[in-house]
Amino acid sequence: MNGQGTHPFAELIKRGANIRPKPILERQASIDPDSLVAIFYKPGITGQPKAATLINFEMLNLLHGQLENIGQFLTRVCAPISIYHIFAEMVGVLNVVFQKCQAVFSAISPDTVSAMGVIHEEERTALIGSPVIFRDILTHLGKENYDLSSLALGVLGARPMQREFLRRLEVELPVTRVTQSDGMTENVTLFASAYWAGDADQQRSYSSMGVCMQRLEIIIRSVVNIYPAEIETAIIEHLSVFDAQVFGIPDERYGEEVRAWITLKPDTSTCTTDEIV
Repeated sequence: MNGQGTHPFAELIKRGANIRPKPILERQASIDPDSLVAIFYKPGITGQPKAATLINFEMLNLLHGQLENIGQFLTRVCAPISIYHIFAEMVGVLNVVFQKCQAVFSAISPDTVSAMGVIHEEERTALIGSPVIFRDILTHLGKENYDLSSLALGVLGARPMQREFLRRLEVELPVTRVTQSDGMTENVTLFASAYWAGDADQQRSYSSMGVCMQRLEIIIRSVVNIYPAEIETAIIEHLSVFDAQVFGIPDERYGEEVRAWITLKPDTSTCTTDEIV
């Protein structure tokens, strides 16, 4: 039995097939673009955790931007992220309705094997998620057992991407088109979008989708604002470094001090802190 206010998807399709165009147009005309339409929980990169209430225009405007810039690749999507997150909702769920793409949520929570299985069996053209999902696929020992060649687009969020990481995606998956997205759930604003097409040394931004920036987190040491992304970029340029994550820790004198977790490349035998710094 269905819960109150819920309907099986097959029932919605059946009901929609019998609706004439005129009632649909009348319904569209009656909707206020500024009316509230959804509430999303956000973890609070820009502040304390909160619920963000969104309006019709904000969500449709972002979907339109996606369609214009990367819509041709969002035909068969694999979404190994939680469906309640706005990232999954906008790039996955609503795109099914907005541009009639196919979306498969490979697992309730991110799972590398499930994601590779869906790409292999369903020939997905796009993979969306945080960079860790892509990194886990790259480093998975069983990756060669799956055919991932159908992928044409990677949509990543949550943190900046490094050039070497993008080159690995291009060569090993392969994914030659990558979009990086960071934004504010409160107003469905897409702050950053970078496009990689074949040559990893050529990168351009979609001005229609937002403005380029690195990321919102900062470390405040005394009165100095320190941006982790800038330090991470410098560290990863070292030939022995595979990845780096810079963060702040509490300090009695300065408020925060800078620390970094660094992962070396598998073929690196030794590498000291002094060599990297």
